[in-house]
Amino acid sequence: MFLFFGKKSGGIQQRYVITIFGSTVTALGCILRYCIGIVITEMVKYHKNVNESSVGLSDSCPIPIDEDFNITFIKSEHNGEFNWSEETQGVIISSLFWTYSTLQVPMGLVASKFQPKFVIGFGILLSGLCTILLPFAARIWGAAGVVMMRVFCGIGQSTLYPSLSVLLSSWIPPQERARLGSIIMVGENVGTVISMALSGVVLSSGNNSWPYVFYLYGSLTIIWFIIWLIFGYNSPDTNPFTSDAEKKYLKESITALSENKNKPSTPWKEIATSLPVWANLIAQIGHEWGLITIINYLPKYMKSVLFYDIQKNGLLSAMPFFMMTVVGISAGRLTDYMTDNNVLPVTSLRKLFTAIANVGPALGILGASYGGCNRMFVVSMFTIGMGTMGFFYPSLAVNPLDLSPNYAGELMGIIGYGTAVGVISPYLVGVLAPDHTLQQWRNVFKITVTVMIISSIFYIFAGSGKVQSWNKPVVHQKQEKKPIDDLEQDIRNIENKFDIISAV
Repeated sequence: MFLFFGKKSGGIQQRYVITIFGSTVTALGCILRYCIGIVITEMVKYHKNVNESSVGLSDSCPIPIDEDFNITFIKSEHNGEFNWSEETQGVIISSLFWTYSTLQVPMGLVASKFQPKFVIGFGILLSGLCTILLPFAARIWGAAGVVMMRVFCGIGQSTLYPSLSVLLSSWIPPQERARLGSIIMVGENVGTVISMALSGVVLSSGNNSWPYVFYLYGSLTIIWFIIWLIFGYNSPDTNPFTSDAEKKYLKESITALSENKNKPSTPWKEIATSLPVWANLIAQIGHEWGLITIINYLPKYMKSVLFYDIQKNGLLSAMPFFMMTVVGISAGRLTDYMTDNNVLPVTSLRKLFTAIANVGPALGILGASYGGCNRMFVVSMFTIGMGTMGFFYPSLAVNPLDLSPNYAGELMGIIGYGTAVGVISPYLVGVLAPDHTLQQWRNVFKITVTVMIISSIFYIFAGSGKVQSWNKPVVHQKQEKKPIDDLEQDIRNIENKFDIISAV
């Protein structure tokens, strides 16, 4: 805990402490949001009809055979507790986004008006408690119970990014935004890697071990919440451990208003008609479509198409997101270097890296879809392609702070509507790939690739990295009526002046 103190003890600077908290909470949020993707493969009875006659079919990969020529498909394929169709599973996965997406703007307003520390804390706590209760709800009410817990988890999750944007507008100066913002946002990938790999180990420990995954991640969330209540602060001025030098540096560097309560009313009309805001939102839709599809369904693809057992499934499904983590951190440093040395204007950097972050994964997904049953090639394509999505963090992820530091919470809430595709894409996969054939999955991936490329093209033409004019709206203040006492005093002052002039 020594490192948390900086004013007198010489510990690390407090904006780095906030960065650590931000990175770990995005990791936890991602774990709670997406762990269902791999866990549901073990919760549900496997529906694909596999037998010897299917080996070698052009639209199905060969099923693994052992040395005795017996099919060695996944042992737990018939041991799932629940008999849910692919469409039902799609509804379960998408249900979190019903509330997560629709509540982004309201939560941005809440975070702007109240202390983001508590909005973040209680939001992630609600998500953790719902995750712990999910197995009980599943066994009591079935799919409806899981949907209910996911919906409430989405409410808690909806507070995360709008609140973080408000918090960071007081803590991270513009010149460090790409680097520290990337570290925070790359926590998502760390969470995904942990979720995939660790979940695979837990799930392989025995039949019906899936509830322990939810218990584990929910408990970690509660521990984080307790530490955050003790060491988290809304601003440098309220943090007793912030050094005077750091306070001065941040105050001089950050252009956001120091007190949200003094901020003029949100310029909704200007935001709604801002082309750069729409460009960010549309690019976000492309990013989220690809990310949500791969995070939720890569484990199922590994199991139902490539026939990996659950432990290998978890490790291999984690590889693309490990690569994304490495690329994201490196891209953040590269962005700071290019900004400091004026290699490219901020707008050009945002557009270039956003294009890489969307088009790169699209090409990787497309290559994997045509890789057929070549396991090594398919895994490599997913890993390399999704790895380039790491350029998202120092570009599109921090772009709301570029456009409007003063209204970062509201803006992040609006752009958060891009996650609404999480309602559509999982259900669409359940409809388009009920039999898990190569062609069915290829159709799923083609749609994903199309959305990602079109959205990035729009951002290239309409995106911006400049602070918008409506960030500091002109406040037309009405002439305030003075109290009666003040008016009487003014009259006396005028009379006194006339008396003095008369005397002269």
